[in-house]
Amino acid sequence: MESVFRASQESPKELPDLLADHTALMRAAMVGDSDAVDDAMDEIGGQDGRGRTALMYAAEAGHANIIEKLVDVEAGQKDRTQWTALMYAAQNGHLDCVKLLLEVEAGQQLKDGTTALFLAVFWDSPACVEALAPHEKGITTNYKHPQGAGYTALMEAARWGRRECAQLLAPLEGGMKSDEGRTALDYARCPAGPVAPDVRDAVVALLEDVENEAGK
Repeated sequence: MESVFRASQESPKELPDLLADHTALMRAAMVGDSDAVDDAMDEIGGQDGRGRTALMYAAEAGHANIIEKLVDVEAGQKDRTQWTALMYAAQNGHLDCVKLLLEVEAGQQLKDGTTALFLAVFWDSPACVEALAPHEKGITTNYKHPQGAGYTALMEAARWGRRECAQLLAPLEGGMKSDEGRTALDYARCPAGPVAPDVRDAVVALLEDVENEAGK
């Protein structure tokens, strides 16, 4: 989840190395410069040392105007960590960018099975979750994930106390079990981090209702 937009955290000595292999197209995409993108279209498809493309940088920064120019020619590529442009857009809560990338990149998974939907949940972006859910609902992780195989986006929402995300996903993934036999309700009862008691109770109540309905 490292980002060039967190360059302030890099030392001055490291910064030139971070930017050295960026093409003019990538630099224009980062700042949303539409005219500069038009001038550098001969660099389409280029990847930097981390495997990132201009489309990925535009998605990460939330420049929908640039995505419109590049989506048809750079969509579908992955960087060295297997991230797609859609994943970067979802991580950063850029709904307009997510919508532009959905049809061409939805369903892609990291090596552990994580999807853009999981990222939208973790970073608590209900609007992106709502857009992604119809396309990525039911996709689960594999054994490489820290929570093991069969882990769902709803379980992620329950585990971190993402109430609005859980409300959106409960009708779609409620009742599913991981390979270890755990449900989203199990995760809600023992959240991973500091979750306000009222939020925890609300998520637990929501998932109890879902599981009770599923058990009828």
